[in-house]
Amino acid sequence: MILNKNYIGFEESNQFTKLILDYVNQKTNTKQFYSHFPSIENFSTQIKEKTFDSNSRKILANELLKQYEYSNIILTKNSTTLQQINLLEQENTYTITTGHQLCLFTGPLYFIYKILSVIKWCEELKTKYPTYNFVPVFWMASEDHDFAEINHIYTSEGKINWNINSNNKPVGQLLLQNFSSVTDNVAKLATNNFAKKQLEEWIDCYNKSKNLSTATRNLVHSLFAEKGLIIIDGDSKVLKKELVEIIKKDLFENINYTAITSSNKLLKSIGYKTQVNGREINFFYINNSGRSLIKKQKEHYRVENTDKILTIEQLINEIENYPERFSPNVIIRPLYQEKILPNLAYVGGPGEIAYWLQLKSLFQVNNIHFPILLLRSFVYLIQAKDFNQLKKAGITLQDLFRTDKEIERKLIALNKDGGHKEKWEEINDCLQQIIDIAKKSDNKLSSELIKLKTSNNKQLKSIFKKLEKIQGSKVSTKHKKVKSIKNKYFPNKLPQERYFNILEYGKTESIKELIHSIYNEISTTQNEIQLLQIY
Repeated sequence: MILNKNYIGFEESNQFTKLILDYVNQKTNTKQFYSHFPSIENFSTQIKEKTFDSNSRKILANELLKQYEYSNIILTKNSTTLQQINLLEQENTYTITTGHQLCLFTGPLYFIYKILSVIKWCEELKTKYPTYNFVPVFWMASEDHDFAEINHIYTSEGKINWNINSNNKPVGQLLLQNFSSVTDNVAKLATNNFAKKQLEEWIDCYNKSKNLSTATRNLVHSLFAEKGLIIIDGDSKVLKKELVEIIKKDLFENINYTAITSSNKLLKSIGYKTQVNGREINFFYINNSGRSLIKKQKEHYRVENTDKILTIEQLINEIENYPERFSPNVIIRPLYQEKILPNLAYVGGPGEIAYWLQLKSLFQVNNIHFPILLLRSFVYLIQAKDFNQLKKAGITLQDLFRTDKEIERKLIALNKDGGHKEKWEEINDCLQQIIDIAKKSDNKLSSELIKLKTSNNKQLKSIFKKLEKIQGSKVSTKHKKVKSIKNKYFPNKLPQERYFNILEYGKTESIKELIHSIYNEISTTQNEIQLLQIY
């Protein structure tokens, strides 16, 4: 299925921020924002530092079993999933975790790449450290209430949308009402009998499920159970009991707001942009009215968009007896994850890693060990026919990451009548060399030459601009074709992996085989994008 692979470096791709580039290049400025750099050798130290008691392991394993049972997933005695859950009770077992929102039918392609990345890291760690066990974990962001971010998918056929009023509820709790409008359109994507059966299996994961959370677990389990992936839902009373003291400190002492404010100020002073900002209270309250902010008003606490007002005593009682009602925001969820898992590392995209780099001080004030931060794999799936057409035009896959103007200039340079940009540079180089020679003999003469160069440059720029337009017209047909191909991989100027759903490739072929092929090709290298040529 995969014919060939190419690469492009992070810097060359122009897709990464200065913070991420400095992080992967281990620049001194970034080192204060993480504990250990993401190399496989550094996991030796991380393993020694991470502690996780046996009681917490039992709580975790028992809760996972209940969650799978609630999702109607039967774990047989010999199932890989059950074996992995049992391993979590052993003191030499650790997790590598990624997470994502509950996007319909897995959402954009990078949802898949994140999961493949944690599985790949676990495989490589087991090879490096054979006396330990490493379990890949997918954290379902089931409490997120931003429905607009997850209620659709894109294929080349267009957008498939789930149009309901979510009423600000955590998306995992949404019942699958009116979901046939989604599944009917997904079923229409199939172009042959194999694809029809394949899509029916995906659709069945939703048809047989209680809500979006159990549907997502069923689908992800069907795709990755054989690879040992464990799926966890943080929307759990049992697991949130472990979070009680963190909830109290956040609500009553505001320690997390102080910590992240200080961290953000430091990042900005160095010249980095920040991804997230904390609040004085970083928990939402979940009830029948949805997921709402908690705000302090003098001696009371008010739940926004409701008439619920609590005294300190009432709030403490709710935290201790109903911890499931308190939902962590984006800066606290990582603390929650690391509190309840024997976790060594988090795998995320550049946006996620950027905000994790803001959080080290939060982990310190809460006495929780900070994980190694791993960038996920970055992948473009290039159709063989497109690769061949680009090659015929003299354009490389790496050229797709250039601007349209840069691509046009390359096409002009390849044209037998083109190459004026290179000639322009040669003229400037020659003039500069003459100026440098003159400086050694006569400063006055060199000044005259500089004036001549400046004057000529203005005239030549005008001439070359006209020439560029003429030459551009000569390669316009070819340029339009290249732009058309480029738009396939940057739809709406977004990377392919952030736009298309994997069902784009399930209209005719096996999705599982494609995922397996991608897995075999990806690496844990932290500085390149992989360009996989597929047929």
